[in-house]
Amino acid sequence: MNEITLGGKSYPLTYSANVACDVDDKFGSTGAMLEKLQADKLSDRLGTLAWLAAKMTASAARRLRADGAQTIQPPPEEDILDLLSLRDVAALQKAVMDTLIADTKRTVEAEPPKNV
Repeated sequence: MNEITLGGKSYPLTYSANVACDVDDKFGSTGAMLEKLQADKLSDRLGTLAWLAAKMTASAARRLRADGAQTIQPPPEEDILDLLSLRDVAALQKAVMDTLIADTKRTVEAEPPKNV
């Protein structure tokens, strides 16, 4: 599981089915959300990034608790931008994108062809 560091604390990230549904409800599609992450307007980019990071950290904490692991309470969306300095934005965006890619990667298992 990827992690982000905010305010000196590390938080795990996951792009779960729940997060994917939230993205679909808010943006209409993952593609539309990705466009917002590349928007020219800084407030659009940062707002989307904070929203997504909040969803991903909350989902990861729920998953870890379900597995019986101890977790720290993830920060709420409204606190993420306060915990984030502008020089940390690129690292946060990379962690979010790496998680999105890793958690949506498809694995295809193929059986060897049978003798005909």
